[in-house]
Amino acid sequence: MLGFLKPIEVLMSYIFYYIHNFLVFIGFNSGPGVAWIFSIVLLTVLIRVCILPVFIKTIHSTRKMQAIQPQIRAIQKKYKNKKDQASREALSRETMALYKKEGANPFGSCLPLLLQAPFFLSLYQTLSSIKVISEGASPIGKIDKSVAEQIESSSFFNLNLSDTFQTINGINEKTVLMFLMLTISLVMFISQKVVTQKNVPIATKEDPMYRTQKMMIYVFPILTLLPCFILPTGILLYMLTTNIWTLLQGVWQIYFIPTPGSEAAIAKEKREKKKKSQEILNLNPEEFEEYNKPDVLKTQRKQPNKKKKKKV
Repeated sequence: MLGFLKPIEVLMSYIFYYIHNFLVFIGFNSGPGVAWIFSIVLLTVLIRVCILPVFIKTIHSTRKMQAIQPQIRAIQKKYKNKKDQASREALSRETMALYKKEGANPFGSCLPLLLQAPFFLSLYQTLSSIKVISEGASPIGKIDKSVAEQIESSSFFNLNLSDTFQTINGINEKTVLMFLMLTISLVMFISQKVVTQKNVPIATKEDPMYRTQKMMIYVFPILTLLPCFILPTGILLYMLTTNIWTLLQGVWQIYFIPTPGSEAAIAKEKREKKKKSQEILNLNPEEFEEYNKPDVLKTQRKQPNKKKKKKV
């Protein structure tokens, strides 16, 4: 495995180990068992919580990119029929200057994936090494031979966490693993479809790039399914947990902070108008009269009456 991931592997092993100890502390059985399975789920949630600020920053970056699309298209139109080197450099220079001016990052949407990748690879290496560590190979952080034996013996519907589709023989186990893999792809499909249809500006749907993006909704889940046949069950649990998190995160974004101009934003505006109308209906006559006053009158400060000074 890549050497630069070794420190992350050790860190992950410590977090994984102490999450398990915490679950044992609150009542789960020690040794082989469900506590190690929940440890994978909680470790995944912890990773996603840590990159949540980056996700929120990505939303703002994406909105800035969407806001400057007309300006980007104007720059591209300006150099559309110019193929010389100087024109290409000018196109790139003006585009980058626009990004800098508006504080937009064209690669901002990739940040959560890039930050998550080292943890995914480290978790993959750690869980893939459990079997060989239990047989006497070098430990990874807190996961030594005895700990690896516990994890190795922990079962999920008769599947050990280090089992893959290729290493199991029972038809029931293969059926459970296939169901898990299909669920991973299905959750990813639903997540992408919800976000693409509901949280994309309506004007953007006329762009050819949107058609490509829409097609990838069906391609990505299939591409994700293929490597699942060689991945350990523990990694599949991680993928399922992170895909469910992504779906819930997308639903939260659509409901609370939708992209301006999208179907989700229009729906939110309707909800807010309905809520406001309901609040108006609940006003008493005095409050209703105050509500209907122009804003100038509401904020106008009532001047005190000046008393005339008596002449001495």
